[in-house]
Amino acid sequence: MSDPLLFCESARVASDGRVLCDDLTLTLRTERAALVGDWSALFELLGGHGRLCAGRITVAGREPKSSARQGRLGVARFDPELVPRWRLVDYLVESGRLSGLRKGDAQRTATDVLRRLGLELFGATRLDRLARVQRRALLIAHSVLTDPDVVALEAPLYRLDEPGRTWLGGVMSRALEGRRWLVSFPELPEAGAEGQAFCQATSAFVLSAGSVVAEGAPADVLAQARSYVVRVARDADRLTAALTEAGLVVTPSRAVDQPLDLAAFAPATFTVALALDRPAAAQIERIVQAADELQVPILELRPLTMGLVAP
Repeated sequence: MSDPLLFCESARVASDGRVLCDDLTLTLRTERAALVGDWSALFELLGGHGRLCAGRITVAGREPKSSARQGRLGVARFDPELVPRWRLVDYLVESGRLSGLRKGDAQRTATDVLRRLGLELFGATRLDRLARVQRRALLIAHSVLTDPDVVALEAPLYRLDEPGRTWLGGVMSRALEGRRWLVSFPELPEAGAEGQAFCQATSAFVLSAGSVVAEGAPADVLAQARSYVVRVARDADRLTAALTEAGLVVTPSRAVDQPLDLAAFAPATFTVALALDRPAAAQIERIVQAADELQVPILELRPLTMGLVAP
């Protein structure tokens, strides 16, 4: 059995005099992990800027800094500052030389990576003339320059438009093929290119307040996040009927210990599963709107799994 993709035991990570996380303990036994939530402390460490003050962290059984130094771990941080006047290919060549390659080998490696990822057209472009999505493609190319066993990408698709996510998703697929990987998603993705990238993971892990609050197959985690508990003061049957008619999947439960003729006047709780192919915010608003139209007071509206919030 292979080593855990990520292992953290009582880990404390600090950077610039600030503690970013404390007592982080988790074991991710998977090949491709989608990391949901704020994993910036982990990427600060993997990127070489953070410091492990206590505890232990390994990636695929190896200490991250030595693994990165040996070229076995590739990391792409979220939108770091870049040298504006360099060309894209220059950035990769210099990165190759810093990893220990001779100049000629670094040039050949950079050219080969650009070709494999479909980025040849941007090789001669200055970094300050690249669009954000193209700069992120550069960072992905940089992460696989040494042909690492494991790649960690911090929020590569975050805050891009849909065409950008679609294009960069193709670059990611080519870069990550055949490797173990960690890719972070600050928010649970909607349908579309980001959702497709999310579902390429073998497992998804949701971090909240320093603990993993949900894990499983990506589709299952999305379903958990899009299941909401609704508690109303009365007339639950009328509201569930209206929500079902609106296309939502409702699992009703009659008020406990109430005769049928009094059930309409008693508090009741039911679960609503939001559709995956429609924006969650609009569907939640529909629940509130339907309750208002029917004059059904909502006592509680929350995710089924606390710590998960649908996008």
